[in-house]
Amino acid sequence: MSLKGRVYIFLATLIFAVILLLPTLFPAKFKGVNWISRPLSLGLDLKGGVYILYRVETDEAVKNRLQSILSSLRAEFRKKKIAATKLTALPGGKVELRFVGPSSASKAKEIIRELAPALQPLKEATSLSAKNSNTLFYVLPETAQNKIKREAVRDAVETLRRRVDQFGVAEPLIQPVGTDRILLQMPGVQDIEEVKKVIGSVAKLEFRLIPTPETPSYNQIELKTKSGSPIMVEDEVLMTGDAVEDARVSFTRTGEVEVSLTLTREGAEIFRNITSANVGRQLAIILDGIVYSHPVIREPIAGGRASITGGFTAAEAHALAVVLRAGALPAPLTALEERTVGPTLGKESIKRGALAITLSFALVMLFIAFYYKKAGLVTVGILITNLIFVLGLLS
Repeated sequence: MSLKGRVYIFLATLIFAVILLLPTLFPAKFKGVNWISRPLSLGLDLKGGVYILYRVETDEAVKNRLQSILSSLRAEFRKKKIAATKLTALPGGKVELRFVGPSSASKAKEIIRELAPALQPLKEATSLSAKNSNTLFYVLPETAQNKIKREAVRDAVETLRRRVDQFGVAEPLIQPVGTDRILLQMPGVQDIEEVKKVIGSVAKLEFRLIPTPETPSYNQIELKTKSGSPIMVEDEVLMTGDAVEDARVSFTRTGEVEVSLTLTREGAEIFRNITSANVGRQLAIILDGIVYSHPVIREPIAGGRASITGGFTAAEAHALAVVLRAGALPAPLTALEERTVGPTLGKESIKRGALAITLSFALVMLFIAFYYKKAGLVTVGILITNLIFVLGLLS
C-alpha cells in the first residue's frame, strides 16, 4: 500500500475515534444519542456510589437444604401414612425426626435411605435413640456441607448480578472475596438503604395452607403476619418462588397496590392442582417467613397467575417485584462493611486528574520539543493519537 493510502486510513481511524469520544467530551449535547457511543463509565472513586461488603450466611444455606430434604420426606411420610410429629433441621448439618411409634420410625428409615441417601445416621445419637426409639438423628457429611456452602456463595453472586441489573448501573463490581464474602460496588448510586433493601433481602417465597380444625398440631407451625400477629400454617410447603417467572406492580379494583406474579409452565400446573384440591381453604402467601396474605380459594385457578397483597406502598411493591424477578438468595446476607462515596469527592478527583494529565502532557511536549526538536514533536503526536484511540475504544 502506498504512503498516501496509509495516511488516509490513519486519518479515517483518528476521526472515527474522535467521534466516539464526543459523548464523553460533551455529555450535555449528546445526551440520549446512543448511535455514536456512550460516555465513558466512571468507577466508584471518580463517580461516587455505594460500597458494601457482605457475608453469606453459609450455615443457613445448609439448613435450608436440609429443610428442603425434610419437606420431601414429610410429603412421602404422609403418602405412606407414617405419622411424623417433628422433623427439624439442627445446627451442624444435623436433623431430628420424631415419630408416633417405633414402627413408624422403622418404616421411615427405608424411605430416608431411598429419598435422602446423603443423610447418614448420627453415631453420637445412638445411645439417645436407643432410649427413645421414636426418634431418629441424621447428619449431612462435612464434604456435602462444604459443597453446599460453595454453591451458596456462587449462586448469591449470580442473584446479586440479576438484582443490580434492575438498577441500570453501568460497570458494577460484584465479586466473591475469600470463602464466604461478596464485594459489591455500584458507581453513581447514593441511596445505600434502598440498595440494601433490594439487594440484601432473601426473597424466599412460599405457599402453605392454613390449618383446619382436623389438622394435627404436629403438622402446624407458627409464623407472623406483616402486622406482627401470630398465625398458624401447615408445615408442608406446597410451592416456592422457583415457580415464579415474572413479577410486576399492579393495582386491584379498589386501588390497592399489589404484586402480580406470572408462573412458569410447571408452576402454573402445580398452582392449578393446589387450588383444585383445596377449594374453600385459605392459602397463605409467605415471604421471608412473614405471612402477607391468606385468601380463601374460591375456585380452581388456571392460567398461571397469582398476586400478593399486604398494604404495600408503590415503592415497597416495586422492590418486592425486583427481588422476585431476580430470584431468592440461597442464604441471608450480612453487611459487614458499608459506605457511600460522595459525588463531590468524585468530581474533585476528576478535576484533579484532568489537570494532572493536561499539565503532564504540556510539560512532556515542551521538554521533548526542546530536546529532540522535530523528532520530539512527532513522538508527542503519536502519544496523543494513541490516547485518543484508547479512550475511543473504551467508550
